[in-house]
Amino acid sequence: MISYDEARLRILDEVSPTGLRENLAAEHAHGRVLSADVIAVEPNPRFTNSALDGYAVSCAEDAAAGA
Repeated sequence: MISYDEARLRILDEVSPTGLRENLAAEHAHGRVLSADVIAVEPNPRFTNSALDGYAVSCAEDAAAGA
């Protein structure tokens, strides 16, 4: 296995930024790479919803707790 630094160098050796930027609608951007961060103008959802908060449970922790 190669190190992170070696992998990064190999990738950077194979790509070259064009410096070109385009503004496209999302439906036309398939396969493209963002050149800037996308910032939401409002929260989604607009209310507290624990189903979307990203809770996770480890199976190992469940087994240790006897669940």
